[in-house]
Amino acid sequence: MKSKRIIAALLAGIMCMSVFAGCSNGDSGKETTQSSVKTEQSETKDENTDQQSTEQESSKTEDNSQAEQSQQTTASESTTHTLYIRDGDKNKELSAVFINTVSGKTEEKALTKVREEEDNVTYSCDNDVSLYNMVHLKYSDNVTMDVAFNKFVSGWYLKDEALLPYVEGTTPDYNPKYKVETFKFDGYDKNVYIWTPKDYDENAEEKYSTIYLFDGQNVLDVNMGGIINCWNVAESVESMMAVTDYKAIIVAIETLGSPDGTTSTRADELIPDLGEFAKYEGMTADDELKSKKRGGALADFICDTVMPKVQKDYNVYDDKMHTFLAGSSFGGLATYYTVLSHSDKFGAGGVFSPSFGVYDDNAWAKFVETVDKDNLPFMYIYDGGYYTDNGKFSENMYKNMLEAGYPKDKIVFDKYEPGQHFETYWRNAFPEFLEAAFTQKLDGLEEGAVVEYVDKTEPDNNPANVSETETSADLAGMADYLYYDNSETKWDKVFAYWWGNETKNKITGEPYGKEWPGVEMEKIEGTDIYRIAVPVGPSGFIFNSGVTDDEVKKGTTAYQTVDLPYSASKYAGKIYKIDMSVEAEKGRGVEKTKFRYPAGEWSEYKE
Repeated sequence: MKSKRIIAALLAGIMCMSVFAGCSNGDSGKETTQSSVKTEQSETKDENTDQQSTEQESSKTEDNSQAEQSQQTTASESTTHTLYIRDGDKNKELSAVFINTVSGKTEEKALTKVREEEDNVTYSCDNDVSLYNMVHLKYSDNVTMDVAFNKFVSGWYLKDEALLPYVEGTTPDYNPKYKVETFKFDGYDKNVYIWTPKDYDENAEEKYSTIYLFDGQNVLDVNMGGIINCWNVAESVESMMAVTDYKAIIVAIETLGSPDGTTSTRADELIPDLGEFAKYEGMTADDELKSKKRGGALADFICDTVMPKVQKDYNVYDDKMHTFLAGSSFGGLATYYTVLSHSDKFGAGGVFSPSFGVYDDNAWAKFVETVDKDNLPFMYIYDGGYYTDNGKFSENMYKNMLEAGYPKDKIVFDKYEPGQHFETYWRNAFPEFLEAAFTQKLDGLEEGAVVEYVDKTEPDNNPANVSETETSADLAGMADYLYYDNSETKWDKVFAYWWGNETKNKITGEPYGKEWPGVEMEKIEGTDIYRIAVPVGPSGFIFNSGVTDDEVKKGTTAYQTVDLPYSASKYAGKIYKIDMSVEAEKGRGVEKTKFRYPAGEWSEYKE
């Protein structure tokens, strides 16, 4: 649960300029239609399979035809797209602020009411997807987070200040149905969650694409991983299918380590062996990452064990141009490694906030030398802030890849500078990956463009690490404390933990630490109420019983809330109480003695 990540110097060295030389002619691909790029790659035969049958060749011809037709349709379409918002809060007015995350261009538009129903109002407006790639809403005194704006989004559902993907004209339920398959990996059971669309047809002549995802425990369903914000990938794919001719199933691979929590960890499974880990100034033995580096074995497991079964049991294409992989953090690192080391299997990789910094530039350069330069996938890289996420590592990796000769028409980097290392941000950007995977481009961002962060200020030297809604004037009017009601949970101690931006004590102005389990809260004498000086800056919050990660590994029982969305301006002066009528969810793997309470309520604190 530690939030501490290895951060330090940039990957400053430059990769060998010739490592991607085998595909450096990709620059001329700008004059070639995307359909011809798809056709060329789809016709690449998989030499690792024994099923080189006439039926497979016929399937590939059909695949290429579909790719060409889809691209021709896309090329002839207008770049105007309608943004639909289902407003569950029934605001009287909404406006949309469209953003290009690389150029900084913005435009605000008022939304028009489409219809009003008993529990929601639907709004809409049009804009140009070639100019903007994200959008947020403004209403009353509120501003939502930015979410993807492209032709792969049917709509966004506004509820309780959050935006979730949905299909316009339907009632969202966010309860996706999926099948659980169990495989053996490294001698222990590994769950793989397979989701199919509601109208999935196993006999349809037109097959489905397959989207593989790491961290399957928190990408499909909020109830799987004890996290209040999951990726909602099923809803995003349903949204895509409603407004495009593309369709897909999802194969989400659980990467929590071994069920007993001792044989293997998430870091063991996702990190490949590229040599020694990077060393940075000031690192101690406690800071060093621990991993068995089984990422290569996991990549082989997906391609050699999971993928053949999926292609046998489901009505999916088996060529690379209909097969994609995505993941975040260590999962982003694993995605990058897997799609390059198995480039005959994947047509695109979604690399979200990748932990590139675990290895230095020399290790990455040696790995790239082993890659098939003539069969590279389209690479979509997303990262948040330079310091609030892994932006500094992604910026440098992206630059090094281009300088090393990676085809410019096969790579795009969305740097979202306000972003943090959290599932909500990856959910918001996921429709961009869908567009990149299926069309091998993004309308709103240029492939291979020069991308550089504007804000590279060290966090500790940046006094502006407070959200726009938490200005000095706001702070002056805020209550000083945040409260927790321990009358039913009866924990021996209560701690507060948070993440997202540098966090300071509202009263003293001094920075708070970030190590799990956080800061011990003060008990109000004669009560079961605990308080803490309002943390200013973070976007996520957890109340917990103060048990460390090491204690959990040794079998100590720990309790906590799920991850709670947070802003100081909204929750200062309020008290949180867990709803004990909703059973706590038991952790898995190394966290098997950790219990998360999924329900609770904020209310005004009264002395």
